[in-house]
Amino acid sequence: MNATARWTPSNLHSAFEHTMRSMFDDYYRRGESGDEDVVQSAWVPAVDIKETDTGIAVHVELAGVAKQDVDVSLDNHVLTVSGERRFEGEKERYHRVERAYGKFTRSFRLPRDIDGGKVKASFADGVLTLELPRAEETKPRQIKIS
Repeated sequence: MNATARWTPSNLHSAFEHTMRSMFDDYYRRGESGDEDVVQSAWVPAVDIKETDTGIAVHVELAGVAKQDVDVSLDNHVLTVSGERRFEGEKERYHRVERAYGKFTRSFRLPRDIDGGKVKASFADGVLTLELPRAEETKPRQIKIS
């Protein structure tokens, strides 16, 4: 009988996956009894940032966050979105809670050509959309040759 196992890359992948899964499970598990509890740790909403013809558009995924619980600020070319997703249920009635709750903050350094006085914000279907236009003098323009 052979007591050794042949090593293959799939063994390494499986061991790594098991270790990472255990690490994340331990991080989100709360309480001394080992039962899963409500996650109250910080969470980070997903963000898409894209360049448009007129400036930059930022989309922040904020499902379950009320509009009045979101703050947006622009200071010294740094855009900051912060707020809180509140857990409004009694945790003992839940069988499982996988969404994260709590306060969040995301900050992004913006190019200097953004016109901070003309930023527009809208909130619909759990997505915060920010339109950050370029200043008029920095927009590319066509120059006629005479």
